[in-house]
Amino acid sequence: MKQESKSAFSYPVKVGHISANPVTVHVSANDAELRALAKLWRVDGVSSLAADLQIARWKKDGVKIKGEVRAHIVQTCVVTLEPVESDIREPVEAILVPEGSRLARQADTDGGEMIVDPDGPDLPDTFTGDTIDAGVVVSEHVALAIDPYPRKPGAAFGERIESSAADDERPNPFAVLKDWKKGLKRLGPRLTIRLSRRRKAVFWPDSSQGAVAPRHCMPAPLSEGTWIAAA
Repeated sequence: MKQESKSAFSYPVKVGHISANPVTVHVSANDAELRALAKLWRVDGVSSLAADLQIARWKKDGVKIKGEVRAHIVQTCVVTLEPVESDIREPVEAILVPEGSRLARQADTDGGEMIVDPDGPDLPDTFTGDTIDAGVVVSEHVALAIDPYPRKPGAAFGERIESSAADDERPNPFAVLKDWKKGLKRLGPRLTIRLSRRRKAVFWPDSSQGAVAPRHCMPAPLSEGTWIAAA
């Protein structure tokens, strides 16, 4: 447990005053602490925060905190962007030991690798000095229970728009040539194209090539760039 110089919610407890017999305490946040917690948790607001805890000595130097925390927060719906109110009710359980205590050391293999059992109990947290902050423990448990993507009841994203196979089909760059070829057929048996001020080319369908081909040229007093279909 990293204790900061000023926590959003603090309830310090002297370790020397903790005995083996659990002591029941009730903690709650005031208005200033609620505003600080809202900023810490990045939510729109925190209406209330309270916890009932049992604090007792654990082994020789450690402290065990067990109980329940309740909070009421306001967030923004990720779908409608409207306010969403949530009630959080979570069990609290933590073990804290002094920094440097052998109880805080993790089991190692011969190769010095860290062993972590995901199904086993949480490793003890550490504290410095002779004071623990039960408020920080409570705040951390609530933070882990906050929904990062809150939604109003019944709110849902719209149906996903997917393109069809026809939409995904890319246009054929040679389609324009196909239409041009059809246009030639409609123009008649031959096509005259202006090459220069006094020369033009006449095209007839070429059955052997499957396309039109030039046959001969003749003078024609036409402006450049003009296409003429001969009858």
